[in-house]
Order: sequence, then structure tokens, then C-alpha cells
Amino acid sequence: MALKVACHAQQDSPSSPGEVSVLSDPIPAELIPSFEVLWNNCVTVVREGPKIEGEVVGFTVTDDSENSVRCETSFKKAGTSETFMIINNYKFDKEAHKIAMEFIGSSDVIDTYNFVFHEDPLRVEFYALGEGTQLPEALRGQRRAGQNLQVFLETQLAEIAARLCPPEQS
Repeated sequence: MALKVACHAQQDSPSSPGEVSVLSDPIPAELIPSFEVLWNNCVTVVREGPKIEGEVVGFTVTDDSENSVRCETSFKKAGTSETFMIINNYKFDKEAHKIAMEFIGSSDVIDTYNFVFHEDPLRVEFYALGEGTQLPEALRGQRRAGQNLQVFLETQLAEIAARLCPPEQS
């Protein structure tokens, strides 16, 4: 059985009134028991890299410290034998309950995915905000919390839940 925490796009932000975010439903304690467990597993997933079978062909951590990780992930282009690389900087602020995931272009930040963790009830808030020239002009500087980000957050939470509650082997 797949373990899933439902998430909802375009919700009122609990951390930034007047803004929108993707919000998870409260996370059941039997799935992820605490902020501490959620945080530690999020950081571990970042350091181990994405597990997208058939798409991820390489992953390297190029800089790792207590409060940040820089990594390079190579993906296979759909329908071809070509690959492309995404460089991410992750910034961890446990005290503020935040993780920022920066997408790096040739020399600057293109976009940033922001995770905000709430404890009572335990849930995750998520939104994107970027200024990079690679983004369509209409999106630059606009906080985004649409359906594609909803799916991204649900996938991330499912990966963590599966780590904590692996499916039984038959």
C-alpha cells in the first residue's frame, strides 16, 4: 500500500499571510512521528539524492556542511540517450524550520523551492520563488504554489514515508 500525505495547491500561507503555498494535510504520527524525524529524513534524502528510476543517471555531492549541501544530478532526457545536469544548493535552517532548494544556472540562482515545517499539527508548507532569466518573465518574482508543486511535495513526503515504513516483503 502506498503511503501518502495529501497536499493542496494555492492555499493560504500560514507563515506569510496574504501569500499562497502548497500545504500538506496534517501528517499522522504513525507515518512520521515528529518534526525531528521529518527534518532528519529530509536532510538524509537530500544528501543521498533523488531516486527516480530510469531518469536519474548520476548524483554527486560537491559541497557538504552542517547547514548546506551543493549537489549535481544528471538526468536522462526523455526519449533520447542525451543527459542534462541540474545543480542545487540546499540551505538548512533547523531553528527556523526551513529548507531552501536553489536551482543554479551558469552562475546565478534561477529558482528557489522553499519548504516550511509546522509542528502543531505536523505539516509542510511549500512554494517556489525565483528571479532567474531562464524563468518566463511573467513568473519572475512571483510566488508559485500550483499543482506541479503539489505533486512534487506529495512525492517528497511519500519518499520519506516509505523510508520510515517500508512496504512488507511478500
